[in-house]
Formats: sequence, structure tokens, C-alpha cells
Amino acid sequence: MNGRNEGTPVQFTIRKAFAAIILFFAASLLAAFPASANQDAGGHKSKMGMKMGMKMDMKAASCGRNIMMVKSAEMQMGGAHYKGPMAKKGGMKMGGKDKGMKMGAKPGDKAHADHEVKMGGVLFMAPNEMHHVEGVYSRKCGFQLFIYNAFTKPIHVGRFRAFIKLIGEVDEEEVERILFLQPNQKGNVLHTTIGHGMKAPFEVELYVKFPEGDKVEVFNFKVDAHGKIS
Repeated sequence: MNGRNEGTPVQFTIRKAFAAIILFFAASLLAAFPASANQDAGGHKSKMGMKMGMKMDMKAASCGRNIMMVKSAEMQMGGAHYKGPMAKKGGMKMGGKDKGMKMGAKPGDKAHADHEVKMGGVLFMAPNEMHHVEGVYSRKCGFQLFIYNAFTKPIHVGRFRAFIKLIGEVDEEEVERILFLQPNQKGNVLHTTIGHGMKAPFEVELYVKFPEGDKVEVFNFKVDAHGKIS
């Protein structure tokens, strides 16, 4: 991003410090906020969740995805009703351009055998090795986050909390913005619009709180000038 107006060194330092403070409190809020406050494991919103998400759902109605949700996915590793042993945390994170990173295995009945993207975004395996997350961006629909179990089957997003930090330019000045993701009515995607004058290219830092742990995990994306996410 050449030719940006970053202001004086003091102004730039203050903006960076302020952004760091906001990021700290956002991550703390994410870690402390219970997943059950807005939506249960079946994807049904509480009254509070409905009030919070109703306005956004109306705006995103045309951005809905035809996702086949099956109850059996919630019974598998990473699902809300899984009762088996936890995965060994190897800390491996996967992701790649365009079609995600393929691990050389074909989709099958084994966990992590399917690493094909489902929505045309970028796919990562969570460090807990129980989930996969796929980030998708479009100018019309903003940033969308789809969450899958260990078998890359879509699961309800009500148990997960997430926000993104955008790093880009508005009126040739570098800005950082934090936006919390909200579930849609069907509970199959977390999403937020971008707006506020920010246009591609920009960077996206995705922060996700998984229900099985207390740590907030970070995933990085880039959106190029044509709106393509990688």
C-alpha cells in the first residue's frame, strides 16, 4: 500500500497503541463471553441473540449459503454432542491460497482426510485439531466464517465467538478496525459487513474462541485489490 498518509511519528504511535489496547480488550471479552448467551448448540438464538442479530440478518439475507447441516456432524469430533476423546493438540494450522492447503488425502471417513474448501474461501485446521474454519470475503457480503468439525462437516456456529481486525486504508490513511462476527438466523455462518469506507486491499486477522478451550486463536487472511481472499 504505497503513498499512504500515516501522519507524524507521534500520531502513528498513538494510533498503534490505541489499537493494541482495543485489541486486548476485544480478545479478553471474547475469551470471557459465554458461547451460550446468544445461541445454543442447535443453532437457536435466545431473545437477546435475536435482538442483536436481527438487523444484520436482514442485511445479509441475500448472502445466505445453501449449507446442508446434518445432526450426525454434531456427534462427531468437534461437534456439540461429541462424547469421545479429545484430539491431541499438535498445534498444526493449515491454510493456503484459493483452495486452501491440500494434505494429499482424499475425502473419506477419517478425521482431517478432507481439506477441500467448501465455500470458495481459505481453509484452516484449528490448533485443537477438532475443527476447521473457512474464511470467505466478498464486497457484497463482507467477511463470513464457516466452521466445520474434524471431518470437515459443517456444524452450528452458536458455540463459537469471533471477531476480526481489519488493517487497511480509508481516504489514503492507514486504519485498523475491530468488528465482531454475529451468527445468522440459521446458525450456519458467522459474519460481519465491512463498510466504513474501507476498500480492498486489506489484511484480516481473525480471532476465534473455540468452546473446548480458553485460548483465543488467530488466523490470518489477505484480500487483494480485486476482492480475492488468500
